[in-house]
Amino acid sequence: MAAESDAATRETEISAEAGQANASDHPVPTEPIQTAVDTDNKKRVETESHSTLEKKIQDLEKQTQKKEIRLNETAKTRKKASKLDNQEVLRIICDSKSTAEEKATSICSLGNQQTQEIKALNKDVLIAQRKLDQVISEKNAVVAESSRSQAVRGKLETLCRELQKQNKLIQEESQKAAVEEQAKRQELSSRFQALPSLPSLASLFSFSLRAAQDTVTEINSRLEAQGEERAKHVQENDDLREKLLDFVQKLETREQQHGHELKAKDLEKQLAEKQLEQAQCLNQEALLKAETYKEQTMVLAATEQELRGQLSAYKEKFEQFQEMLTKSHEVFTTFKADMDKMSKTIKKLEKDNQALRSKSEKSDVSMIELLDEREQLKKKSEVLQGQKAKLEGLCRSLQAERLKARNSEPSDAPQPASDPTAVAAASPSDAAPTVDNPNKEKEQSS
Repeated sequence: MAAESDAATRETEISAEAGQANASDHPVPTEPIQTAVDTDNKKRVETESHSTLEKKIQDLEKQTQKKEIRLNETAKTRKKASKLDNQEVLRIICDSKSTAEEKATSICSLGNQQTQEIKALNKDVLIAQRKLDQVISEKNAVVAESSRSQAVRGKLETLCRELQKQNKLIQEESQKAAVEEQAKRQELSSRFQALPSLPSLASLFSFSLRAAQDTVTEINSRLEAQGEERAKHVQENDDLREKLLDFVQKLETREQQHGHELKAKDLEKQLAEKQLEQAQCLNQEALLKAETYKEQTMVLAATEQELRGQLSAYKEKFEQFQEMLTKSHEVFTTFKADMDKMSKTIKKLEKDNQALRSKSEKSDVSMIELLDEREQLKKKSEVLQGQKAKLEGLCRSLQAERLKARNSEPSDAPQPASDPTAVAAASPSDAAPTVDNPNKEKEQSS
């Protein structure tokens, strides 16, 4: 009975040791709470990083929108300023009150302002180009870093797969060894239970029990050593798994950060490109304006030269006119003196004129009288001319008769003396012109 009790106690010890071996083969995780806390911390860190990145992206988008609004406003203001400048130039050119020099100076000042604006725009373009180059370089660096991280991630994924395979193999081997040991222990326990309970076999049982105890202790020591090694391997595998998971999570968060950074850099690049395009457009507009202003300044310079030539000509003419004015002033002084003299002479002449008018009135009266006399003389002359014509007819008839008488008389007869009738007839014809001559002289004098 004592042997049976010893065997029963030994079986219970063996079963307890087998249970310990099974427990060592399948270790229970001792730190689930710590892993849960670590995962919560990681999730919280990831959410915080995501929120910060989203805030940064939103801030960048707001900044880009504000910058676009500012650029549009500046473009509108510059367009308005260009229109105002063109209107100002036209107003200056069309202004008739200002001189050519004032127009040229005002247009030159506007041209200087435009050149300063062009210089400022060129500076803005250079700054935007530098920012764009910087953003592109940063983007390239981020892309290179993301490619490196992806390569490292690929390597780590391959290593993780290999470690998982090795862990599976180790677990399978440990399970096989545990199953084999469990089978051996079950065989031994079944053998011990199948042995007959005879007092004669007590010594044999004790001997076999001692041998079994030795083998069991040896097996237990080996199992404990293997269990410790398995526990170490499992712990190492768990540590590696946790490290790999942590590293993978870090890589994922880093990739997300890189993605957000790439998105932000793309936004910055787009903004810089838009700024550069707007700056280039403004620069082109400013260059066109500068060319137009340059052409206008050339035209105005030519007009200025022409106006300067005209001004010099007008200056010479003005000098000549001033000299003429000085001369005319001198002439005016002399003319004034002459005018004073002439006024005195005019007064004298007016007096003379009045005397002459009185004389002319008297002469008019005498002329009227003379005209009356003339008419009377004309009438007398007409009467005398009629008498003269009659006398001439008588004279001709007398002369004809005389000729006839002479022709009838003999040629040897002495010529008689002058006929007193012929002389008397000839005398009025000779006296008539003497009467007419004073009338003719009066007509000629009148």
